[in-house]
Amino acid sequence: MPTITVERTTFDEFLRERSKPLPAIDAVKIDVEGHENSVLRGMREFLRDRRPRVVMFEYLARTDIVQTLAIFREVGYSVFELSDSGARLFATENVKPLQDLLACPNEIANEFGIED
Repeated sequence: MPTITVERTTFDEFLRERSKPLPAIDAVKIDVEGHENSVLRGMREFLRDRRPRVVMFEYLARTDIVQTLAIFREVGYSVFELSDSGARLFATENVKPLQDLLACPNEIANEFGIED
């Protein structure tokens, strides 16, 4: 098979290159099959500045959750999971993989009713 070169960029760089500003963004869904940390590293400026209310991402066993949590902490977000009963719990490095996790800005985390 021939090699195909695909241009790539970060989300932050993509936004900087746009001629028109984006409207407010309240929710972001990331589903890149274990490469979520690469995406998050490339959108730190967006998360810091634009503060979407919720970021939903898939946590797979091959994802370095410690790094994921550190990136979110760095930009002022809390990460949580939904328990089987529907309770919203802060996610730690011991969170079970193979589930969707959510992150929200620390300043609104209490609106989500997250439990310790």
